[in-house]
Amino acid sequence: MNGQRLKILMLEHNPSFVRLMKRALSQAHAGSVSVVDVSSIEEAEQHLKEEHFDVCVLDLLSSQTNGDPLGAFDHLHRLYPSIPIVVLSSDEDYELSLQAMRRGAQDYLIKDKVTGQLLVRSLRYAIERQHMLDVMRRLAMLDELTGLYNRNGFLTLVNQQMQLSRRTERKFVMLLIDLHLPPQTKETKGRELKERLRTQLADVLRNTFRSSDILARLDEAEFGVLAIDVAEGHKDHLLARLNKSVLTWNLQNPDGIHLNLTIGATVFSGNERNRVEDLIDQARASMQAAPLNGE
Repeated sequence: MNGQRLKILMLEHNPSFVRLMKRALSQAHAGSVSVVDVSSIEEAEQHLKEEHFDVCVLDLLSSQTNGDPLGAFDHLHRLYPSIPIVVLSSDEDYELSLQAMRRGAQDYLIKDKVTGQLLVRSLRYAIERQHMLDVMRRLAMLDELTGLYNRNGFLTLVNQQMQLSRRTERKFVMLLIDLHLPPQTKETKGRELKERLRTQLADVLRNTFRSSDILARLDEAEFGVLAIDVAEGHKDHLLARLNKSVLTWNLQNPDGIHLNLTIGATVFSGNERNRVEDLIDQARASMQAAPLNGE
């Protein structure tokens, strides 16, 4: 972090402490430091919506909501889980600081013992730990071969989207795609061909759907798509678009190897109480073969 720009959001009611920390940070940090100080959770949330911050410093005493000293922390961490948060507390709030750490804070500091060097070091470690945590989470949810989400990632994100859809009553479409792999004759050649077909199908899906849609490889030859904010009447349009992409790829593929697929789709309307597994079963029950070569 030395020599780099550091942008901090500080939620603190005491203007004298804010001035002290700004001065200490500018002296201790080799690069440029920008501190945006706010005195309420509402101000903090507004800034986080509009700007990028490297880290958030949150005084537990200043930020408590409705008598809950961890209320503001829980709120910000839930809305912006990728922003590292360092909490400030007093000596007698040691147990409270540990609770914040258990809930996702990256570090805590005792206010009357904070120095510029200590704060810079804490912020640097908080940012690095948050980055490592984000990487580990992404790796745990990604398929190594295709770069799409894996089954765990897909089920997690679909479940989140179902909860959101129930609140907003917005619909989404789930597609299941089975890739029919050719019979394996020679072990090495067959494995290479199957891996190539999987990665090519992943590319077709990326080129067909929006960046906001959720794409996944669920197992060896099954793929999933979650098309977000799509009305029920557009389900057939999505299927036609995917069929067209597969047909185009098959016609243009120079080595004559085709993507042989069956595709199913179902709509989640937002007011249903279905589980993720129910949607997968519904999509699987509707599966039909995609065109191979336009015949």
